[in-house]
Amino acid sequence: QLRSVKTGQSIVVASVHLYWNPEYEYVKLCQSRYLLDRVAAFASSAEGLADRLPTVICGDTNSKPGSVVHQYFVRPHVDARAVAPWRYFWDRDAEEV
Repeated sequence: QLRSVKTGQSIVVASVHLYWNPEYEYVKLCQSRYLLDRVAAFASSAEGLADRLPTVICGDTNSKPGSVVHQYFVRPHVDARAVAPWRYFWDRDAEEV
């Protein structure tokens, strides 16, 4: 947690370096979930604050724009089944939603 000397406003800054192998998107997705859960808990736990602190997350996600990992950072939810290890046995067209 950083605090502006001028305004006193606090901000949370987190850095990440996710797993490198492109074949393991599900590992990076799990790492991303863990990171976002921990950062949210930290940003919400500041004493005397009713709201969450502003947060900046930076680092190397080893993921391309548009990947499920990238989508998870910019959207409220993603379909993790697309990168799950058992995806080879999942027939998206046959599933009823």
